[in-house]
Amino acid sequence: MNASKFVKQHGIQQAKNLLTMLKNLGCADDMKFTVVNGMWQRSSEGFTYDELDQVVQSHVVSPQVDMRKEFEPFFTKQPFYKTLRYQHGDRLFDFDQGIGYRNLTVQVGYVCFCKDDREFVLND
Repeated sequence: MNASKFVKQHGIQQAKNLLTMLKNLGCADDMKFTVVNGMWQRSSEGFTYDELDQVVQSHVVSPQVDMRKEFEPFFTKQPFYKTLRYQHGDRLFDFDQGIGYRNLTVQVGYVCFCKDDREFVLND
C-alpha cells in the first residue's frame, strides 16, 4: 500500500493522526510502514513518513473565508428550506469547524454558494 492509497482508503484525518503518532514515537523519516487490518506496522513494502507527509500536505486546503453569515439567510429563502427545516429541525445548520455542515444538503449548498455556482441558485 502506498501513501496515496492509504489516504484514499482511510481519509486525510486518519493520515494526519498516523503522522502525529509516528512523529511522537520518534520514527525515522525513511522507515517504511504499511497498514494491515487497521494496524500500522513496519514493512519492507509500504510508504515512508516523508511520503505520507507529502500526500497529506498536498491535500491541505488553504483556509477559506467563512461565508456562513451570508449563506444561511440565503438558504432560508430557498423553496426547499421549509421541508428541510421540518425534517431536521434546529439541527439543520449544525456546523463542525474544519469539517462543514453536518447536513449533506446544506453542505452541498454551502459549497456551491462559496464557489458562486449560479446553477444552485433558485431564488436570488
